[in-house]
Amino acid sequence: MEPEEAPNNQIPPTPDSQIEPSVSASPPKNSFLEKLKERRKLILVVGGAVLIVLVLAGGILFYYQKYRNIVSQEKPESYTQPSTLLTPTITKDEEMAPKILSPNEVVTDFLKAIQNKDKLLARTYLSENANREAFKATLEDESTSLLYENEFLFTITQSKLSKNQQVAEVYLDTQIGEETIKTKASLVLEEKIPGEKIWLLIDFVGFYEGELRRTLFLLYGPVDFSMTSPSGESLGFGTKNDRIDLDDVFANYFSSPLFKKIAITDLYGIWRLEITGIDSGTFTLATEIVDRENPQVGKIEDAITAGQVLEYEVSYPFLKGVPIVVSPR
Repeated sequence: MEPEEAPNNQIPPTPDSQIEPSVSASPPKNSFLEKLKERRKLILVVGGAVLIVLVLAGGILFYYQKYRNIVSQEKPESYTQPSTLLTPTITKDEEMAPKILSPNEVVTDFLKAIQNKDKLLARTYLSENANREAFKATLEDESTSLLYENEFLFTITQSKLSKNQQVAEVYLDTQIGEETIKTKASLVLEEKIPGEKIWLLIDFVGFYEGELRRTLFLLYGPVDFSMTSPSGESLGFGTKNDRIDLDDVFANYFSSPLFKKIAITDLYGIWRLEITGIDSGTFTLATEIVDRENPQVGKIEDAITAGQVLEYEVSYPFLKGVPIVVSPR
């Protein structure tokens, strides 16, 4: 049998599997716009978060700097930056104040003045009590000496201070031509300007050994004598001392009916010697440098009356071959 044809106005039945097959395959028309909106929202959220973080960081930095400035301003006045320690402030008075030279510097400047034949400058380094015989060439315009007549070089080898810090000794080698003379410069701390003490030369002695040798003073006749060191210590007749024991100077006095004797080791500076007449007559003062390589003997003879006092200045010679210098005051 042939199937019956459906009427023209009826729709044939459709299987369930074929109902709306395009529902899952085609997206809605507005899905792209929705995704774009979602991305814009995400960008706005992230940008806002970043902006908030930056604002917070700026605020923290601002208050940190403000707090730091307040702390630095509240530091005590005694606080000193390292740069201040490296470059201390010098006042105008300190800049104009004269420099106090050390003993070595005084000797150096003194000898440089001699090298330049500048006696006026050289005299400024001398004490008023300086050994006039040792500095004769400097103190007198017409006088001269080996140092003023010749070119020379010098080297400071050693220096030392006395226990009371008032006397200094500077040792140096002075070279004149091929000859080297060992020299000892003695300085004292004096108040040349009121309220200010400076080092000044008092003696300048040349010798040929590491130390000065022993010196003897022998006195014969109806007399007695005493000696006083540059620093004021006395021994001998009319004093209560028969010996002097300083840092580098030792002296002793001996008296007998035949003669009187004073021995001094390392004679420096100008010593004052006084001869007193016990009776009227003549006397003899003999001097001796006790040195096997450079034995030097000197002698002074003079008349004196009872009670008379004769004064002399005594100093060690500058050059080899010269006796102890004894000059009337």
